[in-house]
Amino acid sequence: MKIHPVYPQVASTADDGQIRLWDLDSGDHEKTMKGHIGVINYISFSPNAPILASCSADMTIKLWNL
Repeated sequence: MKIHPVYPQVASTADDGQIRLWDLDSGDHEKTMKGHIGVINYISFSPNAPILASCSADMTIKLWNL
């Protein structure tokens, strides 16, 4: 799980290869992003752009435009 450095947003991952975005203030689920077929090992928000990076056991790195 990662908290965005600027916006009230949290990204979480699970063993299903999906990333879920949450509103930090309300706790509401905002969106689910699918693209990896393996466990996600690491995620990181860009501090100055609406981008999330993720890497997975499927040997891919993805950049997500939020």
